[in-house]
Amino acid sequence: MGLAENEFLKYLTKFNKYCFEVVLDKKAHIIGDGDPVFKVIFNRLPDIESLLESTTIALGELYISGDLQIDGDLYSVLNCFLNQLDKISLDRKVLKKILRQSKSKRALVKNITSYYKLSVHFYELLLGETMCFSTAYFKDKEDGLDKAQYNNMKVIFQKLKLKDGMTICDIGGSWGTLIIEAAKTYNIQGFLAVLSREQESEIREKIRLEGLEKQLEVKKIDYHELSRLGKKFDCIVSIDMLEYINYDSYYEYFNAVKSVMNEESIFLLQSVNTIKDKLATPWINKYIKPGTQIPVLWEIIKSASDSGFKLIGLENVSNHSAATYKYWNKNIHNNIDELEEMFDNKFIRGWELYLNGYRAAFNTGIVDSHQILFSNCGVFF
Repeated sequence: MGLAENEFLKYLTKFNKYCFEVVLDKKAHIIGDGDPVFKVIFNRLPDIESLLESTTIALGELYISGDLQIDGDLYSVLNCFLNQLDKISLDRKVLKKILRQSKSKRALVKNITSYYKLSVHFYELLLGETMCFSTAYFKDKEDGLDKAQYNNMKVIFQKLKLKDGMTICDIGGSWGTLIIEAAKTYNIQGFLAVLSREQESEIREKIRLEGLEKQLEVKKIDYHELSRLGKKFDCIVSIDMLEYINYDSYYEYFNAVKSVMNEESIFLLQSVNTIKDKLATPWINKYIKPGTQIPVLWEIIKSASDSGFKLIGLENVSNHSAATYKYWNKNIHNNIDELEEMFDNKFIRGWELYLNGYRAAFNTGIVDSHQILFSNCGVFF
């Protein structure tokens, strides 16, 4: 066995909470005690420097290239490793460019746009009928993804105490389904602020097809420009977009939201978050969602409070998030033939790793997801 293999095996012995088998050059090695719960086959080894800089990037790149193969369930393997998060290496100084979250408006637009530049059809295959790229709400174990997404819309409408004729501003917009459903159900007037031309075009066409042009407007603007609208809304919704905003810009973000609210307005923020510390996700930043950082729950609430908001509701929806990512990964597999015609194997394996990784992160408690309800005046009946 060469020096590189010895060093690599020594590194892997840190992750001995669970027993697993490692195959190097067709030779099997057991890590941990007991019977192996999975097998990892390496056709190529990462260098030790790369492992020490970022375990997730080094091993993630091997996985998406096919040089790391798993005999077992990918989700289960990721669960085992994420349960030992403190043993995963990360050199923030070396990776500062990847982990850096810019405060600039241009960077915000660029990062979100890169996410939505993938074809609309890809998102149709991934997300299902509703095209909601956010946590669904599974009221029953038998709920499928589409039903759970409509459940979540109903939950949000109930929390906002939505009534006919009210006005809503959706910051982020996804593919527009939530505010379109609100317009169809409650006859509201709504505005969607989105950051990509692809979103704007697709949502505008959906509005046209539903005959809702007199009720809904969509425009490509970022949150800095909300105050220029010259409008006030009864309800504000922002779903799973806060991770794109720099930590130091939260106060600015909440003030921008406040600028389009009247005295009795309600603001619902849904966001993935951590409980204690800022969590870096270098592999995801490099390959899936550039320029993101997972928010810390108490920092979200503090920034909102500093901007004058009152916390009136908080629900942990992490279990729903884990289930949502499970369904999205299932959709990848159910549509694999069509996806293989659209993208190369590296892309598909990358998204499988991303979806299973987030599901495992929710399952292990590394990240959470909350629906947070704020009042502009503190009085809510």
